Amino acid sequence: MFRILTFIFFLSFCTFSSAVFSAHENMTGQYETAETCRAEEIPFPFCNPIICTDPCMDSDSFCPDSTYNIPQDHSGRQTRISGQNTDITPQEAEFISWDPSFRACIPGLGRALPRSDAAWRWQIFPTGILFRSYFASITESRMGVQFIHESRQNINYWDPTLGGRFGMVRYGNFEKLYPEGFQLDVECAALARLTLDGDREVWGTDYRFGCPLTFRYHHWEFKFGYYHISSHRGDELMVRQENPRERRNYVRDTLMLAAAYRPDANWRFYFEMNYAVWTDEGAKPWQFELGCEYSPMMLPSVKGSPFFALHCRFSEDNDFGSTLTFQLGWQWKTLYQHTFRTGLYFLDGYPNQYQFYDRKERQIGWGFWYDF
Repeated sequence: MFRILTFIFFLSFCTFSSAVFSAHENMTGQYETAETCRAEEIPFPFCNPIICTDPCMDSDSFCPDSTYNIPQDHSGRQTRISGQNTDITPQEAEFISWDPSFRACIPGLGRALPRSDAAWRWQIFPTGILFRSYFASITESRMGVQFIHESRQNINYWDPTLGGRFGMVRYGNFEKLYPEGFQLDVECAALARLTLDGDREVWGTDYRFGCPLTFRYHHWEFKFGYYHISSHRGDELMVRQENPRERRNYVRDTLMLAAAYRPDANWRFYFEMNYAVWTDEGAKPWQFELGCEYSPMMLPSVKGSPFFALHCRFSEDNDFGSTLTFQLGWQWKTLYQHTFRTGLYFLDGYPNQYQFYDRKERQIGWGFWYDF
């Protein structure tokens, strides 16, 4: 029943967003030149998008100093789109804003993925990630926090994550929006649970470290690697227990294998299986994860775009009982598609804090996340 309501709510959200942005485009025009914006006295932030065209290829006083520099088209006129001071290709310029049409919300009918025939070369500390973290999986390495109410025990928490992920070496191209190739990443994070009621006690912290080897080509992405996760109960919670020395030394040393498919520049579908080669204190070998994400690819813009993420986890720890996580909100992206998001957060199943892996929770709240 919840899955049906989630799908209906997402379709309603896309329809509303499409209507709002379509109305905005009808007022300002699909593409506004700098001259048109000045003639109609349209304020700078509302040109959609601001496209400054100068036959002399000199600076346009209407456009900000920081611009995207796009190679000349067949007419010899250089088009510059307001944003960061960097060069982008005409193909990348198509992603100046997200496509608000309802048709683009359907997998496979959105904008095509940008493609490049550029040669693959070795790169040290490349910018960008080939296989990105799953948005709705809270055990991933990122920066973020969600403020939640847990209805089964009627407790308020805030669960912060302090971590990151970066590339060590890549053999691939240098594209910004959608790079391809092989890449070795390093990730690490501390995932904590604190109470919002009373003294803001720390009830637990999980520590994660991993080294995924990733690959991306055309519509497909793959990941293989290792991660370690260990869970530690907080001192304040241990003092509350009848036996303060009681704790779980939950540990997983895990091999992971994952595949993802992108039918267009908006959607991603993925599946991952994990096998822990070494476990302790309640951890069992197998875990399976699958999900989907609607996250339009776009260049940096103050307007941003909507996002939607659904994630399911099945763990042998709980006899393969399911944990469903759902997020819906708004996002802003960097040139290399690092993403800041804020939105609704919902979890039904087993918590992501492994100190409490064997109890069921129903969480609802609001979150802020930055994904590398």
